[in-house]
Amino acid sequence: MESENESRYCAEHAFGTAAPRYSGGVRSSREGDLAEPLGFDSLFALEHHFTGYAMSPAPLELLAYYAGRTKRIILGTAVIVLPWHDPIRVAEGIALLDILSGGRWSVRFWPRRR
Repeated sequence: MESENESRYCAEHAFGTAAPRYSGGVRSSREGDLAEPLGFDSLFALEHHFTGYAMSPAPLELLAYYAGRTKRIILGTAVIVLPWHDPIRVAEGIALLDILSGGRWSVRFWPRRR
């Protein structure tokens, strides 16, 4: 029998590939919809702005979308860059995600800009 750690899988959700190419988000949202049916245990959204490798300018909002589309997987942020946000708004977003997901969330923070 597999241990719990060996059976854990994580789907990382990259929303699009660059700022001008937001249409990639449609493809990514379909891929995110597959995380639970394919047996993944979690789905993580990234916060990146205007980069060439991944973009999710609003990870909490994106995860709130998936909270309504999933039943069991953990929904998490790979990172929220705190200096770019009002901390009260971040706390409110996390509280809302907690309610919408029934407690299925995990949040990670980045304390500074690069």
